Amino acid sequence: MEEKNEIGIVEAIKEIFTGEKPGNAIWLLKQDHRKVEELFKDFESSRTTNQRYQLIQQIIKELDLHTRVEEKLLYPILEKEDEEKNGEANEEHHVVKLVLAELAEANGSESNLKSKVKVLSEIVKHHVKEEENGIFQTIERSGVDMDELGQKIVQEKTRLMSEVPASKAKKPLPKSATKAKIEPKKANTKKAAAKKAPTKKASTKKVAAKKAPAKKAPDKKAATKKVVQAKKPAAKPAAKKIVQAKKPAAKKAQATRLKKAS
Repeated sequence: MEEKNEIGIVEAIKEIFTGEKPGNAIWLLKQDHRKVEELFKDFESSRTTNQRYQLIQQIIKELDLHTRVEEKLLYPILEKEDEEKNGEANEEHHVVKLVLAELAEANGSESNLKSKVKVLSEIVKHHVKEEENGIFQTIERSGVDMDELGQKIVQEKTRLMSEVPASKAKKPLPKSATKAKIEPKKANTKKAAAKKAPTKKASTKKVAAKKAPAKKAPDKKAATKKVVQAKKPAAKPAAKKIVQAKKPAAKKAQATRLKKAS
């Protein structure tokens, strides 16, 4: 009981000096600031790609909701009270959104990721300081009911979270996971190519088999050999007959000579 009383006293003192009251606009916005600060600290101590990726998604989500709520409900009040501060605050939001858009494409393994998140944390830290040490006090001095404004902030946050499209609500997978999904498709393509290859070869072989019988080269060679063999035997007997025919004529000439000599 004593601890609860002490907490109650602390909250009461804070409300008197800072205007913070659980549930009012300033308290809610500061809760957002503390949450984002913790996320940045967790990112600095992260060790794995998956941890960094998950933390980036949370940082994007929290900062996106926070900036949109402030721009709709807080900054219109600020514009009426201090136009210069309002302009600076909106420009700082613009810079934060540019960095968030780049981080949305990250998968947690980029070499410059820590540097980019560090720069974002410094921008946010500066912006938080400007709000908590100046802008929030300006809003309080405007006379706006901070409890009612707090209720509007809760309602707007709930509405924005429910209106996030399903495609954006789902966290995008890291590139490594995307690559893992693409690889099986390549394997299937190779399998399909492997299946088609045999059919092409088989068809080529069939065509070759059909064309082979049409070649008549062996028949021509056989025919040539037969012609040569047929000619050679015929030529030899003719030569013998001529020799034989000449031999009797020579014998007759010798006989005639002998008769004359006698």
